[in-house]
Amino acid sequence: MNVVFKNPTRIYIILSVLLLVGVFIFHSFSPFSVNKRTFERIEKIDENSYLDVAVSYSFLFAGLSIYWAVFLLYGLVNFFILLYCFFYRKPFLSSNRLQLRLNLHNDEVALVIFSIVYVYSVFYLLSLIIVSSIKDSGSVSIIMTLIFQVFIIITILKSISLSSLGIRFSKQDLLTIFKVYSLTLVFITLASMLMIKIQKRFNIFFPPQEAVYMVLSLKDRFLLTILIFQIVFIGPVAEELFFRGFIYNLLKEKFGYGVAIIITSFVFSLFHNNIWGFLPIFILSVGISYTYEKTANIISPIIFHSLHNTSSLLSLLVFRSFFTIN
Repeated sequence: MNVVFKNPTRIYIILSVLLLVGVFIFHSFSPFSVNKRTFERIEKIDENSYLDVAVSYSFLFAGLSIYWAVFLLYGLVNFFILLYCFFYRKPFLSSNRLQLRLNLHNDEVALVIFSIVYVYSVFYLLSLIIVSSIKDSGSVSIIMTLIFQVFIIITILKSISLSSLGIRFSKQDLLTIFKVYSLTLVFITLASMLMIKIQKRFNIFFPPQEAVYMVLSLKDRFLLTILIFQIVFIGPVAEELFFRGFIYNLLKEKFGYGVAIIITSFVFSLFHNNIWGFLPIFILSVGISYTYEKTANIISPIIFHSLHNTSSLLSLLVFRSFFTIN
């Protein structure tokens, strides 16, 4: 016990894990959860208007259907290619084999992780207070999230240089992103279907992430624009700098890329505070981490993450026409 308390690195890591797990459990099961309290306000539109909306957005629905169908079909093709490579022991993707090192002391690493997790926990607590005391808390929540994302970017870039993360543009990396994302999407779809089946089987309901509610409910176009900017750009940049650029690289140095992918993805899922989406988000993170491992280019996971967020966002922006907020 004395060894633990005399080691600052272990103290920071233990506190970070406790904070993350605590927030995740509270958010998932507490009656004060932001999602549980706000998502109940969403209702479907009047049935008389359903057909009118469907006709108005028929081209968008067709476009989205084709978009998802193409990605899923491409993913299924890559799935069978993956099986072939596995059984015949051939590489699924070539690797750049770049060794990225952050050159940070353990205490510095642990302090950066704890600082980000601590600020995240404080912001979460503040969001609970704001939602319970302010009727229109959406704008405050969006601004708080934006501040936190900027804080992550500044903290990471003050600790390490972008060059140490691998940064460049490559057409080959783009092909790798689309290939792995399509394959990941197949597993995400299966995981989502499994979660839906579990909810129906045990008659339980876990609301989606708060961002889903925000996209469906925001009426202020300026705030919606800021939210879209966060989802498509600044969110992926902040999260990938932290999870792939920082945590994954450090874990890889100590445990190898396999263990690093699993641990990073577990923490990534906890960070998103959504028990319903824990498994799909975990799978998403595995795909992003694998892409980073194969490209050794921090731009790759950012594009991968942004691609997924943009795809989901487009669907939500169409489906929001079928919902109203009472």
